[in-house]
Amino acid sequence: MLDWLRAPAKGFGRNDIQMMQSRITELQSLGADRLALPNLTVGRIRLHAVRIARQKAATLSRLTEPRRTVEIGCWLRLQLLEATDAVLMQTGRRIGQLWSQARNTVEERALNELKLYRSSLGIMIGALDDRQMIDAEFRQVALRAMQPLRSLPATKGKVAAIRVQMSEAPSRLRALMQQVCTLPIDVAAAHPLQQALETLASKYSKRQTDLMEWECEPFLRSPSGAAILGGNPGQRFAAFEVATAMLLKRALRNGSASWRPAKTG
Repeated sequence: MLDWLRAPAKGFGRNDIQMMQSRITELQSLGADRLALPNLTVGRIRLHAVRIARQKAATLSRLTEPRRTVEIGCWLRLQLLEATDAVLMQTGRRIGQLWSQARNTVEERALNELKLYRSSLGIMIGALDDRQMIDAEFRQVALRAMQPLRSLPATKGKVAAIRVQMSEAPSRLRALMQQVCTLPIDVAAAHPLQQALETLASKYSKRQTDLMEWECEPFLRSPSGAAILGGNPGQRFAAFEVATAMLLKRALRNGSASWRPAKTG
């Protein structure tokens, strides 16, 4: 268990995050969140814990009291602090990875659409240069050239298009946000992230994947509000998940969201 608890975080996929959550649960079961360490700074905790970090598990029983209790207690608390930091880091990076994947899809689709436009315009230019073509024939050529363009979606800004792409393939983000809703994230009660996470947690607990328009707060007056309100209840819910994920990533980056402080007694 000692080796398992002190192994570093490996990646930021779903299984990697779940593994770190399991370690946090185990540390909490060992009482790492209930240790009373008054007036001990993180630096002092680390100083005591470093001796345990360097010990082999078989040698721990040779330590004498009170050194053994103090050092193991500090090591457990430090491991909890580092594990929680790792989970938040993994979460932010996973959201960024999903955003990048959606961006690549959007950029590839935009390139394909550009090729389609060029192909259609090339046909039109060829017809215009053909002086022997009568008006009726030109019209037929123009109709065939423009037909593929009729099915293209309305043009959106790049950021909006990426958000839509993420909401159209919600399974991976949904799995992540379900994990996020089990984490004790500390955020001010007035922060919109708090309300968004509470809404998602309630939906997940009821196994619901739909959202009514009146449930779209706190995003109704935000730039992402229009995207959330569009579509059916299922599409609204997926768009709400995307908006919450990006708000969480921003809150983790600027420090307005963090791990809820552990109890000290």
